[in-house]
Amino acid sequence: MPGAGDILVIGIVLLSLLLFCSIYLIVLGAKQVYKKKKRKALQKKLGAIDSATFTHIAGLPFADGAECNVLLDNEEYIFERTGTLVHLPFAKVQDVACKTKKEIQNNYVSSIGGAIGGAYLFGPIGAMIGGRTKKITNVKTEKFFMVAYEKDGETAYVAFDCQKAGWKGEKFTKAFHNQKSSTPQQVTL
Repeated sequence: MPGAGDILVIGIVLLSLLLFCSIYLIVLGAKQVYKKKKRKALQKKLGAIDSATFTHIAGLPFADGAECNVLLDNEEYIFERTGTLVHLPFAKVQDVACKTKKEIQNNYVSSIGGAIGGAYLFGPIGAMIGGRTKKITNVKTEKFFMVAYEKDGETAYVAFDCQKAGWKGEKFTKAFHNQKSSTPQQVTL
């Protein structure tokens, strides 16, 4: 039976842990609010319609995996990272897509505890039933925002992981297609 001193120590440890977690969550939330305010200020400064933060995969002079601000203007996409701005006018853009990739992983897990309990209660047949393999399915969904554009007479691509703000990727895609639908293109192959 724990004494009063032990209960006091456990209480202090739990209180300290709760305090640490609370401070961590407050700091994390403050960082997110700061990043959002900074992005919104940039959006206002550039006169952009909308903005989002995506993770850069390829196609820009930014590090792969770096968070970038993607801004939508009436005539262009603007990509920003650490003060560097890259402008991509809609006139150069050939196509824009927001694609989803689903990966289904099946894991098979057997229950050793169930086998032991089944063997104890019902013998070998109980062990087989209690320890049977169970199928666990995990679905991992990834969302990408991709832009194909003309660069020096060839097609180049910019790609972002937009998992955190996938609906913004869809919005940016629709904005481009709505703007392009009023200006038909002709392509000669």
